[in-house]
Amino acid sequence: MSRRSHPVDGVLPLFEMALQIEQAKMAQINARIAQLTQQLKDLDRPHHVDQNALSPARRAGADMRWNTWAEARRGLLRQEIAKAMAQRADHAQVLTRALAKKEAARSLSKKMRVQRQKTIARRASLHDEL
Repeated sequence: MSRRSHPVDGVLPLFEMALQIEQAKMAQINARIAQLTQQLKDLDRPHHVDQNALSPARRAGADMRWNTWAEARRGLLRQEIAKAMAQRADHAQVLTRALAKKEAARSLSKKMRVQRQKTIARRASLHDEL
């Protein structure tokens, strides 16, 4: 038997690349969730307004406008976080399939390698007997 590689050996790097692509996509989703979460936390920090520059009436109006805007922004950020988390859950399934395909190809490649070695050994022993 020749020492050619089995076709499965050639496909294994493709499955590994596909897994890496899916992992990169998951990393992007996780980064987006982290970014949105940070933006949400930043809204909870007290905003700084020069208290001396505004009259009490203007300060009250500014605070009210800020609170209204901040609450609306929080709602939008929470929606975006929920969408990103749903994407992450969906993509986890894709990532699991990519990993399963890679592992199946690796296992098949290993089995084929062992089978080739057994065939080579069997033929060598037959050749020695003749």
